[in-house]
Amino acid sequence: PWRRRLILASSILNRKPTVVMKNNFRLKISTAVSIAVVLFLACFFFSSRIVASLESGELKSILGGRIFLQLVKNQFFVFSLPLSNSAAAGISAVTLVFVSWYFLKKLRAAGLFFFLGYAFILAGALCNLFSRLVFGFVWDFLNLVFFGLKGSWNLADAFIIVGILFWAGDFIGTKKKLSSGG
Repeated sequence: PWRRRLILASSILNRKPTVVMKNNFRLKISTAVSIAVVLFLACFFFSSRIVASLESGELKSILGGRIFLQLVKNQFFVFSLPLSNSAAAGISAVTLVFVSWYFLKKLRAAGLFFFLGYAFILAGALCNLFSRLVFGFVWDFLNLVFFGLKGSWNLADAFIIVGILFWAGDFIGTKKKLSSGG
């Protein structure tokens, strides 16, 4: 199985279809989900460590005062929309199903950035969903201040944004390849 995954990884990097593997589709899915599980565990582990270190309530400044580390108990949904936990979990689940459907639809021609993007999005969404279902809230601890705009985030949110950036990179790379005739 590991040799097949290495062959798959090299084919993804080269964006060439692999004819060596018969179960290419299943292997691609299992690889993306495996990466997402590792990222989910890392997100949960590091988030719990950060939360434990910030429980004193002390405000810590990093990056020249642009980012502050402070615990914020977020019982609301995205952008602090005041929704119940069941509504937030329902919307999260429906969104995750849509993102997964899109991933499966585009999977056959997917490149490395597309895979990584899905893995990051899945891990971040599952980490936030898990926290909401188990604890009833998520801990946000990255308080950002840019151009007068303020927001509170957590590691799972950052994973989702990284995943979206990977998808954007894949989309831009695909468009450039198509326009150059490659």
